[in-house]
Amino acid sequence: MKRKEEPVRNNPGIYRRLEFDELKGKWKDTGKYRAIRRITVRGLSIKEQGVFDNIEDAKAFRLGLIQKVSAGSQVHKQSENDPDQEYLFATLVDEWKSLHFLQIEYTSQQMYEGRLPNLAPLERVEVKNINTTVITNLVKHWLNPKFPKAKDRQTFEKELDLLKVILNFYRRHKNNNYFLPILPEHYRAADFAKMPKKPVRGLREDDLGRFLASMNENYPNFYPIALLQLGLGLRIGEALGLCWEDFDLRRREVRVARNIAWNKATRLMTAKKRKNARILEAALPEFLVKILEDLFSKRDLQSPYLFVREGELIRRQQVAKAYNRTLEKLGIDHLSGTHVLRKTSGTLARKLTRDVYAASKLLDHSSVNITERYYQEQLDEDKRMVAEALNTVLTQANEQHSSENRGAQLTTCPPVSPQNRFPKLKLIKSSS
Repeated sequence: MKRKEEPVRNNPGIYRRLEFDELKGKWKDTGKYRAIRRITVRGLSIKEQGVFDNIEDAKAFRLGLIQKVSAGSQVHKQSENDPDQEYLFATLVDEWKSLHFLQIEYTSQQMYEGRLPNLAPLERVEVKNINTTVITNLVKHWLNPKFPKAKDRQTFEKELDLLKVILNFYRRHKNNNYFLPILPEHYRAADFAKMPKKPVRGLREDDLGRFLASMNENYPNFYPIALLQLGLGLRIGEALGLCWEDFDLRRREVRVARNIAWNKATRLMTAKKRKNARILEAALPEFLVKILEDLFSKRDLQSPYLFVREGELIRRQQVAKAYNRTLEKLGIDHLSGTHVLRKTSGTLARKLTRDVYAASKLLDHSSVNITERYYQEQLDEDKRMVAEALNTVLTQANEQHSSENRGAQLTTCPPVSPQNRFPKLKLIKSSS
């Protein structure tokens, strides 16, 4: 009988067994699953596999929760854990990814994948043995001049954050008594050349008008993308992921449900969940309705997406190139990238509403603190507003005082004799 196996989606190392039905001429599910894992025996890493009659047992075997015992027909049943079996950091990472990666968008997964190689020295270390000494040695390894670093690398803070997330996962799911070994000293040591971060800024209002006019003239295909980012405060992937079914132009509403990301493995643009996996429901400004009606009249009938060129989704790299060329042409050299219009949208929302919470809702930030940290222009304007208000109050107080003492010497404060300007301090020796 013909047999084959298919990988189970979102469950690395687990395969579904299929058999070919000669009568029906198609493959049928046998209900059995093969799981593969790595274990350490006498200091050596070996591959172990087992066949199970349900996926729950296969998952438990992969996670090291059960040990295989043959029960005939190549099916293994549950048994008690092997006390000699080690639970390695590499196994923990696989388990963490299998659960955590289901909750985040593809670009965030890529970000984590880019940081995990720096944790490679821990792969063969048993998790329960990862203590402060091991973390200290890891930080020293990073800071070694021979360790490869990017030219702009200033700190390994993000790697420590990732390690903390993974070890916290171990504490919650495996060992509640595990002590998290990452200390503030490790962060200070890993922070070998950290420079003050520049605040994230958007376009000023006068520059915004010039930018949009130039985009409309030179990149008319990308001009609506810029307007959607600005009007709805969208990330570029969210703007590119919009479909016609997401809009209700009659009610002036839109549902933002997906993010378009570049899949390095398939080399294709792929629709994924938004960054926080929530669906954002937003109101459409009037100027966007007119733009959308024009786009709808010219839409590609073969694609559900708004932004398609020659049958393919527009890539964020193409939009970024258009934005950067426009900024360079206008002499705006302190900004770049596709996020600039989202920043501008957040800044304008704060300025026009005077409400940081309204801006945070527009941008769908998980915390108002993120809005405060990222949109610096309005914070600077708030500081100037406070300074001007204080200046007005003090000026009025000074003018009132001056009018009451007309004819006397004008001063900014009541005249005080030199000897009484400050209270005198007496030094008293301690009797102890």
